[in-house]
Amino acid sequence: MTPRAIPRALAVVAIVAAACSDPAEPPLPSFSVSPAAQWSGGTIILRSEYFAHHLTVPVVVARTDTLTYIGINDSTVVAQLPPGPSGPVTLSLVRGTRRDSLGTVQRVGLREHLMLLVGLNGELHATDSAGVPLVFGGYVNGTGIKEQILRVRVTIPTFDALTLREPSNASYGMAPSATPGVYAVRDSTDSLRVATLFGSSPAVTGTVPWAGTGFTRQVSQLSPGIWLFTNAHQSYAKAEADTGGAYRAFLNAESPWAVYVSPRGDRTTLAAVVAGTPGNEGVPVFDNATGSVAYRLPLVGTEAATFSTDGSALYVVGGSDHTSDTLVAVNATTGTLLVPKVALPAGMNAMGVAYRSGGGGQLLVGAASSSMLALLVYRASTLELLAMLPSGDDCGPFPQTGECFMGVVTVDDAHATAYLITPGSPAPLWTFDLLDTP
Repeated sequence: MTPRAIPRALAVVAIVAAACSDPAEPPLPSFSVSPAAQWSGGTIILRSEYFAHHLTVPVVVARTDTLTYIGINDSTVVAQLPPGPSGPVTLSLVRGTRRDSLGTVQRVGLREHLMLLVGLNGELHATDSAGVPLVFGGYVNGTGIKEQILRVRVTIPTFDALTLREPSNASYGMAPSATPGVYAVRDSTDSLRVATLFGSSPAVTGTVPWAGTGFTRQVSQLSPGIWLFTNAHQSYAKAEADTGGAYRAFLNAESPWAVYVSPRGDRTTLAAVVAGTPGNEGVPVFDNATGSVAYRLPLVGTEAATFSTDGSALYVVGGSDHTSDTLVAVNATTGTLLVPKVALPAGMNAMGVAYRSGGGGQLLVGAASSSMLALLVYRASTLELLAMLPSGDDCGPFPQTGECFMGVVTVDDAHATAYLITPGSPAPLWTFDLLDTP
């Protein structure tokens, strides 16, 4: 039978523990509801012979929401699960004064919103240590301009104030290196050093060449002897073996905010705006072995990036204006588009993106409009939008700047959980449940 739209009458009633009795109404035939768990705002299917003879019956959801559904055939309708936090949602059928329970769907979305007992300032950096998501940020400790490094374990919200500072004298955050856990930092003497930050006791392990030769935002060691330095208007890669001030790469890059390194250590890219010259536009992706530019992304500005777990794919979100950002997937080695680019929902700008290997491969994008802060879930292989999970909060009228702009997304893949964290004092942390979508 040809599908037909059947708008149902709206009703607002309260769910009760047991169905009210109404002798005038005959017993209901059986109902089934699938799937058993669904994203907040996702599609559910209801099946029953009841629909063949009752075309205007309201189905009530969790006290105040009602379902508007579309008939597929005489016994099947499709409806949208109302957006909301994680938890069971009971569906009930209203017949006069009678309310009959049809089934329960586990809604998957926001689990909780916490305020960390610490203030985070500046650009945040999300990473992973032995499967445990970590977030690095800074705070001004009162002894200098540079920000002391704060390490946050978001799975059980705790934090450590490290006896080291971020490399910049402003709030531009830190950059990872090709070796996991290695970062450029400032020590107690204000010297630029290399340190390992994942262990219980962070340790300085070396120095950074050419330190103090100019204002630096971030420093990243791309490979042994190859270094990337970002600055306010120009960024460059240099090799210790080269002489005469030679660069492996030099580019005009406005406002580089973050550095992203492949888990296999062969590619690095930036969050920056790089207009370039005709035929040479786009944000660069560096070949870590040489420090040269391997290719350029089809975006003149990027907000955030992430690699697949095996490093074969690179996912970047950004744009050239503040209408809505674009999500791009490329072969990390060659830069070839894997699928066509897609725009984020209208008016939404991203601040962070993380890759989840579970659920068939998913991209988790933290994004905000002028009225909503949400976690967007995409299928990594196709860039299909699977879910928009509202946080219950917003970023004010200017989500492209301010604290939301400097937030990050990180994922605990083993426990199907994602975290969105932004700077603040105290710093807010949103926790989302995730669903395995075939």
